[in-house]
Amino acid sequence: MNLKIRTAKDDDAAEIARILKQSREVAIPYALIPYSFAEIENWVRGSLLEECQVFVVEAEVGNKTLGAVAALSSGWLEQLYVDPEYFGKGLGAALIEQVKNLSEGSLSLHCFEQNTKARQFYEKHGFKLVEYRDGAANEEGVPDCLYRWSAPKHSD
Repeated sequence: MNLKIRTAKDDDAAEIARILKQSREVAIPYALIPYSFAEIENWVRGSLLEECQVFVVEAEVGNKTLGAVAALSSGWLEQLYVDPEYFGKGLGAALIEQVKNLSEGSLSLHCFEQNTKARQFYEKHGFKLVEYRDGAANEEGVPDCLYRWSAPKHSD
């Protein structure tokens, strides 16, 4: 599959919100976003796109134009979601490589403990489990994990 990754634009807010909502509904139904679609879209437009470097993978199936989204902020992978229609097709892997290349040698992220597929994905891409957490720090109240990736050290 030929993937095109680009920086997200304001016009992408509704598609990004759709990906976040649908991906979570399918992959992590135990940790649904407690907001309406309009609230998620407003958050994407007013916070995510303003505060993070956001990247999208272009894809066209039916009336959909985007297949995945990633958001990077100060050494943190804040969001990485793939449209359920594209699970396992390499979109997430392409985005993870994009944000790793743009990082300053390390990235951290949170992942729900119960989300074994995502945890396996991150571990496959070099992230190491740092800590299990009880969920008190996230709005869903679901236990999560802290993962960290560091670029390999090159000897001169």
